[in-house]
Amino acid sequence: MINYKLSIAIFLIILLSLISKSIYMIPAGHNDTSRLAGIVSLVRYDSFNIDKTPQLQTTVDKVSYNGQFYSSKPPVLTVLTAKIVSYLFKFKSNLINNDSAIYRVSTFLTVVIPFVGIFVVFLLISKKLIFKEKKWLQFLTSFLLIFGTLIFTYSNSLNNHVLEAFLQILLFYFLFIEPKKTSQRFFLIGILVSAIFVVDITYGFVVAPITFIYILLQKKIKFLSMFIIGALPLILLHFILNYLQFGIFLPPQLFPNTYLNYLGSNWINVKAGMEAQNHGFIATTFNYVFGTYGLFLYQPFLLLAFAQKKTFKKPQFIYMFLILIFYLLFNVITSPNYGGSSFGPRRFLPLIPLLYYFSVQNVVVLWQKSSINRIIILVTLVLTIIISVVGYTNPWNNWDNINTPGMDLYFPLLYSTRVLFNKI
Repeated sequence: MINYKLSIAIFLIILLSLISKSIYMIPAGHNDTSRLAGIVSLVRYDSFNIDKTPQLQTTVDKVSYNGQFYSSKPPVLTVLTAKIVSYLFKFKSNLINNDSAIYRVSTFLTVVIPFVGIFVVFLLISKKLIFKEKKWLQFLTSFLLIFGTLIFTYSNSLNNHVLEAFLQILLFYFLFIEPKKTSQRFFLIGILVSAIFVVDITYGFVVAPITFIYILLQKKIKFLSMFIIGALPLILLHFILNYLQFGIFLPPQLFPNTYLNYLGSNWINVKAGMEAQNHGFIATTFNYVFGTYGLFLYQPFLLLAFAQKKTFKKPQFIYMFLILIFYLLFNVITSPNYGGSSFGPRRFLPLIPLLYYFSVQNVVVLWQKSSINRIIILVTLVLTIIISVVGYTNPWNNWDNINTPGMDLYFPLLYSTRVLFNKI
């Protein structure tokens, strides 16, 4: 009989191979085009500005400074990815002029590897806390996390969301599940928090203080110095790279009249399309939760995370819930376009493994109570899987809209579903 660990290792190799083959050959939208532009410019020209890249004309996600254009994406991930790609291409130098090769290798590094990493970390969590003896359930729940949620939807294109999800579940593991109270552990927690921050400043802006406060409340003050030491290098690197590009330490998007005010800009004085939406606080909140970009419309299985009141008292749940609420409010107030033409609530991807964890925990209890519970669990799970697969077929270019008086109502789920049926 094949050893269980060997079986998992073989599965991981097959998984890496299959997901790698599914990566797009070219960018799928403005978001990944901008990321590619930054990486191509550094790999090919050793320069931050993207003026010489073919992606300059095909993405709106760019900023301008001193007459030059730059990718609007946070710089640390771009720089680190470019450094690794440059090193790998030394073994086959002709690839340096191949945009598709750069795109696919970059996606493998920043999406495929973290995608597999999510499976591994959740397998460990499931083994420790959920299904301690039932290995097939450990495997099944971990498998469904990566192939049955929006994590799968964004596994074939260059983005930061899958990496964020991996960093968040890894942070959760070391914060709540790894029992050792050592300086090394909190040093690693600091690194993970800072990595989340530099990969996505908006999400990190919420996660960092909540994690910091949790450590304080747990009376682990003596480890705060190691946490801070671990967090500082990447955060300092982020601000330094910002300054080298734009002459300021803060993100250029905070100063749109200076950095986004260029000819043809989609970000200044826009009076149509997604950037013109003005749904109001209540409508925007609804759209982020249950509406056109609703987390729980696209992922109904995750609602089961709230199915038992006793779960609400757990420190792990409170930690997750605070991140969810504050990040939701942050997006409602600052991001009226819901993430552009992407499929569903892509910005909430890093929270999916945490919500999924509590959902699975609750399912273990609810499954035994009644047949109605089992029906609800199966229906929400099947819907979540189907919706995620629909998104996989078209994660970015959902430009369709439902015209209503005074606004354009974008609904990617309806659009991608219709496109998929038309193909069939």
